[in-house]
Amino acid sequence: MSSLYISNMEKILNECLRVKHKLAPESETDDKKRIMEMIRAAFPQLQKPDCTTPYTCIKLVIATAVKTLPAAKRLIPKFKQLIPYLFKRDSYSSSEIHFGQIRAIFNESPPTIRNYVHNTMRTTANQKAIQGTKANERVEKKLLDPFRISLQTFLKNIARDAESNSFGVLVSALESASGARAIELISKKVAKFELIPDLPGFVLQTGQAKTRGKKVPPITKPIIGMKPDRFLERLAYARKFTDADVDKGLDNTELARKYEPEAVAYVQSIYPELTKGSGTHVMRAVYSKASYMIHNPNEEIAPSQWMKNVLGHGSYNSLKNYDSVIVTRGSVVKPTDVPMAISEIEARITALEDVRSNEQDNKGEEVYEVLINKKKRKLEDEQVDFTTIDNKTVSIKKLKRVRNKSEDESKNLVLLAEELLRTHNVKVTKDSLKSLGIGSANVSKYRTK
Repeated sequence: MSSLYISNMEKILNECLRVKHKLAPESETDDKKRIMEMIRAAFPQLQKPDCTTPYTCIKLVIATAVKTLPAAKRLIPKFKQLIPYLFKRDSYSSSEIHFGQIRAIFNESPPTIRNYVHNTMRTTANQKAIQGTKANERVEKKLLDPFRISLQTFLKNIARDAESNSFGVLVSALESASGARAIELISKKVAKFELIPDLPGFVLQTGQAKTRGKKVPPITKPIIGMKPDRFLERLAYARKFTDADVDKGLDNTELARKYEPEAVAYVQSIYPELTKGSGTHVMRAVYSKASYMIHNPNEEIAPSQWMKNVLGHGSYNSLKNYDSVIVTRGSVVKPTDVPMAISEIEARITALEDVRSNEQDNKGEEVYEVLINKKKRKLEDEQVDFTTIDNKTVSIKKLKRVRNKSEDESKNLVLLAEELLRTHNVKVTKDSLKSLGIGSANVSKYRTK
């Protein structure tokens, strides 16, 4: 049986390497589906909920096939060669995380096999140098076209979106308000948040993602755009969507793949100037700078020290990536005016929350006539113009089509489109939803009203 496992695993790895460029996690290709069928046929003991991608499946059975040193030398190098194609390309940190996971699987193997795997599943010095150079090139490219946002706009968006009951909209607000990673908000097993009684405006975050198994101290961080107790209330609501899957045992990668796209789509819709491929993590960078402007107007702490502390980074190495984000105070607010500006912003937030609450109470009591301008912008802009309830013109970024969606994904996309329209004060109709890229069938099936 062992030799059959080796033979089957080698066939799977060879086929994966042949179509490696089509195996990215976000891809839905026929080749990927075919390889998943190969894996399940060769290893029927795999449980479907635990085996969702080529990487997760192979990781579960690789130790079963590698029982001898010759088998290790036959299979492990091929698996190592494949790993970079299953995740973000040229990412040193990502590769190291997954190499570490493979090493851990063989910790209980015989010493000769364990040592071979531990020595093989590592990034060479030359690979590190190449990846470091490419990482610097990406940073320099971002610096040439920085993302700019005003403090006032950022805080207003948080206050507005924090009251939404749409999962993606709410998670984007929570990440912007706290600087926590999306997965830290999604999974109660990754991070816990609680009030700090003697430090108003701050929360204590215990637990982080990307610690690579290391024990890290809790983070004391300010909440911006809403009050800390409201942040905890809305976080508890958001986790009602995800707790069942967390309790079921889905790992962070599976949870992120299922829940983060909705938040990413929303962030890209309200900040269309974000570069292609940007996600909610950009809001962490904005948060780190916005919170510094609010809580350290006289710069008692160096900006880099503040960012490192509130984001929970172990070093200053990754902070250079955040230089491509610029938060402006606006033409009126100067450093010496910040305390007064904070009071004004808090007053606006409170007022906005009251208005939002009243709107929800009166929902359905008034009927609005809305004219929709179906004239689209240039194709590359992917913007659609609408006429709002108060007869103003607004542009909303068209949602990207996703092929082979599940029923849940289709429903969530319709809900996201509805929330986008409401957020921009546009009436939700069949025509307005279709203008955002929702298919007629899904509009008819999932539209809420």
